[in-house]
Amino acid sequence: MNKRLLTILLLLPVRILAQQLPQYTQYTFNELLINPAVAGIETYLDIKTGYRSQWTGLQGAPTTGYVTASIPLNSLFTQGDYGQIIRNTDNPVGRADLESYEASLSHGGIGISIISDKAGAFNQTHFNAGYAYHMLLGDRFNLAVGVSAGVNGATLNSGQLIFNNPIDPVAGPNGQTKFNPDAAVGIWAYGPGFFIGASAQQLIPQNLSFGGSSSNGQLKSTTQYFVTAGCKLYPSDDITFLPSVVVNPAANTPLNLDINLKTAFRDVFWLGGSYRKDDAVTASIGLNITALFTVGYAYDYAISDFNTVSKGTHELMLGILLNNRYNVRTPRHTW
Repeated sequence: MNKRLLTILLLLPVRILAQQLPQYTQYTFNELLINPAVAGIETYLDIKTGYRSQWTGLQGAPTTGYVTASIPLNSLFTQGDYGQIIRNTDNPVGRADLESYEASLSHGGIGISIISDKAGAFNQTHFNAGYAYHMLLGDRFNLAVGVSAGVNGATLNSGQLIFNNPIDPVAGPNGQTKFNPDAAVGIWAYGPGFFIGASAQQLIPQNLSFGGSSSNGQLKSTTQYFVTAGCKLYPSDDITFLPSVVVNPAANTPLNLDINLKTAFRDVFWLGGSYRKDDAVTASIGLNITALFTVGYAYDYAISDFNTVSKGTHELMLGILLNNRYNVRTPRHTW
């Protein structure tokens, strides 16, 4: 019965009011996935791509792939000499960086994301583009406000489903795709050793019906909210702890809570772990190979009923840092 759970959900003659956004573990290294205000937050063109295979071994389980790009617009980042990020230290994420931290100059940023999400016979493709403005508040603090808009294409491959009635109107034509507008907003405050943010996604209600105008077979989206906060702690000059929390309230669903801890060794290597309330515990590992490439891997172990039918969740991430003229290997204003 558990192996057919995702297919059964698609056949229920009710509106599904559950979380409809893809789930990630490594959003902790790519905040653009949940908050448009971080677009352009760093001093380089930050491209990330990832793939997630959720609940391995469960037929029809979700798989997600994505590509994101975060682009700063200030000419001091793209062409000039932004001297205050250069440190007289060989460990730019250590205590010396905290003590000499200077806020970013006011600037704009562009964020782009393409996400493909599949769960059983239901596929979604999201394309969003956004703009954020990072305001300078004093010498050591910034406040960013961002907005994004795009389109969501949802496809139901009803040919993969089995009905008692072969002409059941719930499914509609095989492979039918519905397009809907999408929008998100966010804020992000950051300074020496801390950040705090909030965002709202799926601001435009989406009512998807693949089988006519009746309520049977309809999927209804709900606005998703994310509240994030984190800080940096320095037990030594070579080790940095980055505890963080993400709260994801949504209507008609249980409160989602993630508690995360990343441990960075200088600016080269990191280990991480998370607890996702009533869902999973995770472990992650990553390496900043050079000032151009970074890679990460995460594994989720389900602590819900899915652990009896799933072999866990695997997630891979590759980051490319273009125009990284200051050879920064690790983010300064997020995780």
